[in-house]
Amino acid sequence: MLTAKVGWGFEYGAATIVRTDDGGRSWQSFSPISGGSVRQVYAHRENLAWATAVDAAGVQRVARTSDAGATWQTSGPVPVDGSVAQMDFADADHGWLLVLKAVHGNQRTAVPSFLTTSDGGANWRPAGSASAGCSVYSIAFLNATTGWLVGGFCGEKPYLLVSHDGGESWSAQSFPAPVKSASRSALPMSLIDAPAFWTFREGAFVYREGVTTGANALQYSTLYRTHDGGATWSAIGLPATPLTYDFRHGPALWFVGSGPSGDTEHLSFYGSTDGGDHWKKVADSIPRFGVVQFPDASVGIASVAGPPPQLLMESTDGGQTWHDIGARLP
Repeated sequence: MLTAKVGWGFEYGAATIVRTDDGGRSWQSFSPISGGSVRQVYAHRENLAWATAVDAAGVQRVARTSDAGATWQTSGPVPVDGSVAQMDFADADHGWLLVLKAVHGNQRTAVPSFLTTSDGGANWRPAGSASAGCSVYSIAFLNATTGWLVGGFCGEKPYLLVSHDGGESWSAQSFPAPVKSASRSALPMSLIDAPAFWTFREGAFVYREGVTTGANALQYSTLYRTHDGGATWSAIGLPATPLTYDFRHGPALWFVGSGPSGDTEHLSFYGSTDGGDHWKKVADSIPRFGVVQFPDASVGIASVAGPPPQLLMESTDGGQTWHDIGARLP
């Protein structure tokens, strides 16, 4: 949700995307590209959004709306060599597509490259590529020049790459050791998420580490905070491993945390009012939320994990209690 009332949603491969202006109680459908199969959606403001889709002829295009979906402007063919994994915009003009091309058919060793636009998505051109680890997860751009690429590992810790030239070149950025780590003898898995910023200087990302069979979450997690626009990062221990979270509306931050040893059957909801420096358990025994978003410090909406249409729940007291709003996410 961008506000307590307005939000966008989509299902990968569907022909339409949806938008609500009443807090999820009703949804309006749009077809950004006629006959197209939607791949990614990025909503920048209440009325401004983009969608990538493959049209009926199999051509990748990007569509843009600036009037809440009433009309869409479609780009020409986008020169994609691979699959579009993510779209990100720093402002109304400057955007990027993260493109992954599998190596020998293995998506886990996909090579990341980028397309960029400086005219709001009307035209796209190739930007740089990056030498990354086994898995590429996501990108996040703070402004027209500075962005991050994060991903998994091949026997080493995850990587955090930074670009200061709009994605033309990338270099590794160091960050402090996690507050608590798994035993090296346990062959732990490590995951890192792209930074989320709520001002041009304040932001955070999550690092998770541990051993999992697939039935449990990773056991250890660290929050990395910046006060200087991502130039430096400091490590803060988290009370539980985040399964899903909302850091876009800081300094009020929220996450759904696993139970002891990564137990995913007993979940709790945590909140911070100071950008992650201190955390409080707000609620126990909550449903398994797929997405949770708090556009302000009191009102939040969450989808219950499961196949569509997903149950939508709302909190009006900062996550202490949740109720069914009588609607489903299409």
